[in-house]
Amino acid sequence: LKSGEIESTVESRVVRCTDKIFAVEFLTVPSDARILIDRLISDRMIGINMNLIDPKHYNTQSGFSHWFHGPKETNLFLWSTNDKLSKAQLDLNNVVLIYEDDSFIFENKGESKGFHALNHQQIMQKALSIISQMHSNVVPLNELKSMLEQQLE
Repeated sequence: LKSGEIESTVESRVVRCTDKIFAVEFLTVPSDARILIDRLISDRMIGINMNLIDPKHYNTQSGFSHWFHGPKETNLFLWSTNDKLSKAQLDLNNVVLIYEDDSFIFENKGESKGFHALNHQQIMQKALSIISQMHSNVVPLNELKSMLEQQLE
């Protein structure tokens, strides 16, 4: 496994393989590899489990047009007019990423619940990992995903 500052060898074996599923059992996992695996799996699981909240459950005066909520107190708010994204805010338990005025800014709340401080690139990658797994046909969400991909090229 290799990701940015982490590189580690993990011993594993295939336990299931079909046309749709590939499953492995990790036999030996050094602590640095556990951190990487947790990041990869957590982000994807959060994305898969993000749900669009029905507007009847929030105050329409809040200004955002779409609200997605997921595990680990993850929230994504989108502001749009005629399906054109004007602002986005992704709240994670230790980071807030905001897209506004054609740029991304973030606030890193530092260490909390076992997380360490993340740099800008890591936050953008984390956001893309989550958003890429979200199952929604909301047009501004797709626009946000494209902008994150462009930033990470």
